[in-house]
Amino acid sequence: MKLSEFSATVVPQIEDKLAAELEHSTSNQTMRDAMTYAVMAGGKRLRPLLTLAVAQSYGLGINGLLRAASALELIHTYSLIHDDLPAMDNDDMRRGKPTTHKAFGEDVAILAGDALQPLAYQWLASDPLLTTPQKAELTLQLALASGADGMVAGQVIDMAATNAATISLDQAKAIHYRKTGALIAYAAIAGESWPMRLMKSKKPCGTSVWPMVWPFKSKMTWMI
Repeated sequence: MKLSEFSATVVPQIEDKLAAELEHSTSNQTMRDAMTYAVMAGGKRLRPLLTLAVAQSYGLGINGLLRAASALELIHTYSLIHDDLPAMDNDDMRRGKPTTHKAFGEDVAILAGDALQPLAYQWLASDPLLTTPQKAELTLQLALASGADGMVAGQVIDMAATNAATISLDQAKAIHYRKTGALIAYAAIAGESWPMRLMKSKKPCGTSVWPMVWPFKSKMTWMI
């Protein structure tokens, strides 16, 4: 199947899953509205799409994996909400719509981003298709990918370079390696977790991809 065909089939399913899960994410209407507004504002859904494509390449169906795969989109969206804030990029529009802080105010936007981050871990930790060790390892690796040595580090380097007259190639690589690449690497690794469990393999997940793109020394060894 071509990527365009896979995307046309799977992205609507990701959209439906995100909308359905967010509907029950919190009893606070304002927070739910802001979270849903930000997450459902469009986008290619590249990260969960990659996770599901990797899983399907092992012969797995995707229906039962949509929730855990879509958790990564919550992290991505929280980063966009905060990235758009006046203290950072100060953007008024994203994907043709007012940014979350323009639609709901800075206070609600910050808190919506804060809420999306733990919700991603909640979706992983409660996924019935993952073993307890896998839940723990995926949660750890997502924290590393999105944290102070991953996506957030890339954002810090990016902000530092904003007012620079020029940046070096190494600086540009460092920004993209962490700000964008860390979560994409995680997406590929997450897609290997389910088939490795089902095959009862003792091979560390992600050994074919991890060393090329991942900035951390941690290895994913599944205790299955």
